[in-house]
Amino acid sequence: MWFQRFKKKRVKAGVLLYALLMAAVFSLLLQFYLHRQVAERRILKSSEDRLRAYALVQLAMGQETKEEKTADIHLKSGTVHLKWDAGFLYAKAEIHQESYDFVLPVSEEKESKKEKKEKKEKKEKKSKKEKAMPDLPSEESSSEEKKQADNSEND
Repeated sequence: MWFQRFKKKRVKAGVLLYALLMAAVFSLLLQFYLHRQVAERRILKSSEDRLRAYALVQLAMGQETKEEKTADIHLKSGTVHLKWDAGFLYAKAEIHQESYDFVLPVSEEKESKKEKKEKKEKKEKKSKKEKAMPDLPSEESSSEEKKQADNSEND
């Protein structure tokens, strides 16, 4: 009789140990999942802030004046510091006490009038030389051109 009570206590202890083991495993899995979710949220937030900073830089580039080498532009969302140097734009955007740095290539749209005139004169000289010395195609080259034209039509 006494051994039946002892057997029941052993069974209760086994069930209790099994329940504790399953609770520990579930707790570890839940903790892993929650840490992963928090990490994903942080990554998403930092990516969103970086994208906002880039948008501010693009907006500031539209408002900039190229006569100055540096510019500070204060916007509602943050501040943008611009610096032009040798075909590149160095931009620093500050949002919520965090700063983001960008280096962007800038095309030189404004050429001096002298450079435009020089380019135009060079083009005119080339066209005059081509008109003065026209290259007459030889018999061989004209027959080759005909063959190539026939081949291209067949394709």
